[in-house]
Amino acid sequence: MSFRVPTAFLALGLLVGSLAIPGCSSSPQPKGADSTAAPQSKLTDGPWKWVATQTPVELIAPAGPAKYTIQFNADGSTALLADCNRGQGTYTYTAEGGITIGPAAVTRMMCPPGSLDSKYLQQLSNAAHTFFRGDTLYIDLKVDSGTMRFARGPAATE
Repeated sequence: MSFRVPTAFLALGLLVGSLAIPGCSSSPQPKGADSTAAPQSKLTDGPWKWVATQTPVELIAPAGPAKYTIQFNADGSTALLADCNRGQGTYTYTAEGGITIGPAAVTRMMCPPGSLDSKYLQQLSNAAHTFFRGDTLYIDLKVDSGTMRFARGPAATE
C-alpha cells in the first residue's frame, strides 16, 4: 500500500522548516542600530545605566535608572549597582558583539518593595549580544527573551 502526502501539507512543511533555520534570530535590532559590533572600547566607556528591558510581553523600566548600573572594565571585570546591592564580576566580549556577564559577587541586602534588583541581575546573567545605536547600549538576552537598553551619563532618560 502506498501512502501519498497531499501537496498542501508538503508546502506547509517547507514553509515551517524555512522559518526555523538554525542561527537566525527572530528579534530584529532597532532601526538605525550599528550594523557591526562596536569595539570593546565603546563598551568600556561607561558606566551604563539601565533604562529599560523590552521583553516579548512587557516593558520593564526602573523608576530610578541611576540605581541600576554596570561598568565594563578593559581587564574583563565589572562593577555593578543593583538598587541597594553592589557587586563585582567578570565578562567576556567577542569582536562580533557577543557577551557573557558573570559570575558576579553581589551583596544580598533586602531592597525596598518594588525593587528590580533580582530581575536586573537575572537579565544580566542572560546576556548574549551587544549592539549600539548612537550612545545607547543594547544587550540582547538569550533565547530571544528581551533586549536591555542602557544609557551613559549622569542622567539616564528615555
